[in-house]
Parts: sequence; structure tokens; C-alpha cells
Amino acid sequence: MATTQAQKKEVKQLIKQLSKQLGLKSRSEAYFSKYRDYFIYYVPTFGFPDNKFSFSVIAYIKPFVIDDVFWDVFDMKGNSKEPISLRAVGSFKVIGAPVVFSSEREQLEGLDIAGYILARWKKVHEEVLEIIDNLASFEDFLKNVKELDNRYMYSHDLMMMLLLIHNKHYKKAKEIAEELLSKKEMGRYQNKGKWINEYILDYCNERMT
Repeated sequence: MATTQAQKKEVKQLIKQLSKQLGLKSRSEAYFSKYRDYFIYYVPTFGFPDNKFSFSVIAYIKPFVIDDVFWDVFDMKGNSKEPISLRAVGSFKVIGAPVVFSSEREQLEGLDIAGYILARWKKVHEEVLEIIDNLASFEDFLKNVKELDNRYMYSHDLMMMLLLIHNKHYKKAKEIAEELLSKKEMGRYQNKGKWINEYILDYCNERMT
């Protein structure tokens, strides 16, 4: 069965409607919420392969405060006053740890697509909330997501340095930044001709003097 643009548009609208049943807000096909001290955002995708319907969703989590620290360090402090959707869709945001990935497909004929999406997304959402409920601290979070480094563009080094800065452990954050820079690892983000790891080094130096 050929998939029309109208069908794809209909499913996109359906996903947006279903996200509200999970208490999520949306912007630019990203779906997000704040839960306890964490920011959750989802990136769902779907398709119609071989007369089947496929639905995939990646769940990202990060400490809610992490983007505020990032923007302060990165000379973009004004972003903290923007809507929280910026933490999900902004070009300059800390990419969360991809804690859950789900991808399933089912025969399209006779399928209740809305029910299918909702059931699988709800299961993922409940799993994410349980993960957060079991985190005793941000240090606990770091330990649990370390193995996810470089998966879906997640940078564990960046997350760790920013949390160290949040806790005013400038010396340790500086040491990590120096080690990365010594290996020519500048970080993913650049602002005004300067890379994020350079910003972190300078930020820490200023607060240690």
C-alpha cells in the first residue's frame, strides 16, 4: 500500500495529540516534560515498511539545570529565560542521555494506529519515570549513563564537566577540559570562534582566581 503525504501528516498530528495524554508538551516534533529535577524529551519516528506500521522513539533525560549551566559557561545566559522547549529543540543545548530506545512494527491491516502508538509510548514513558525515580543524585545519574557516551551524540564528558561546575568543583572540571584540549578534543559547540571546552577552561580559571 502506497503511503501518501496526507497519511504521514495524519500520523504526525496523531502523535502530537497522543503526547498530551502522557502529559507532554511539543515543539517541532520533539515532545518534552520536566519531571522532578530532570528534563525528558522524546524524538518519535514512524514509517510504513512492507505493509507494516513501524514506530520508534528515543527517550533522552538530563538534569534540568544542565542547560542553564551550559548557557552561562557558553556566553548565552539569556537562553535561560526562553521557553523550556529550547532545552529540547535548540541548536545550542546539552544533548541528554538516551536512556531508552524502542522500535517495533506491526501489520498495518486492521491496526489501531493510535492505540498502538499510545501503548508503546506509554510503556517507554513509564520506564523513563522509573529510571528517574531510582536516581538518588546527579552523581548517581552520571554513573548510570556513562556507558551511553557518544550514543545519539550524547557527550558524557560535557555532562560531567557541567555538573562539576554546577557543584562549584571548578578544579576537577578544569582538569578534564585541559585533558580533552590536549588531545585536540574541542567539543561539539562553537560560539564567537571559541569551542565549548575552551569556554569551560576559561570559566573555571576565572572562578579559581
